[in-house]
Amino acid sequence: MCEGPRSHFDYIEIAKNFKSLVLLNVPFLSGQSYEQIKARGTEDGSNTGEREVLLAPMDDAVRRFIALVDELYEQKTTLFLTSVIPITDLYTQGSLLLEFERARSRLIEMSSLEYQKDNRLKRIWE
Repeated sequence: MCEGPRSHFDYIEIAKNFKSLVLLNVPFLSGQSYEQIKARGTEDGSNTGEREVLLAPMDDAVRRFIALVDELYEQKTTLFLTSVIPITDLYTQGSLLLEFERARSRLIEMSSLEYQKDNRLKRIWE
C-alpha cells in the first residue's frame, strides 16, 4: 500500500471512497539514517550533488504511510491495522521522527473506542 509509486492523491481517493480499510502486517519502519547526495538537475540552477540529505531505507514508504494515515483520519475512515510490532514502536529511528509522531498519535486516537463510536454516529447522520 505504501511501498509502491503512489501519491497523496491516491490516498485521498481511497479515504473518500471507502468507509473502512484493512492493513495487515505493517512492517517495522525504522532504519538507520544514512547520508546521500541529492542529485539536483539543471532546473535547480546548481551543480549535481551539492546537497546531502539524511535518509533511512523505508523513508519513502514512511512518507506515504503518514499521508495515508492523515487522509484516513481526515475522512473519518475506519482503519483496521495489524503490525509486526506495537504501533508505538513502528518508527523510532530515521529522519522522519517528527513527522511520524503525528501519524502515531492519530493511529492511537483512531484505535480508541471513543473515536470509533463518534465516527459511527457521524456516518449514520451523513
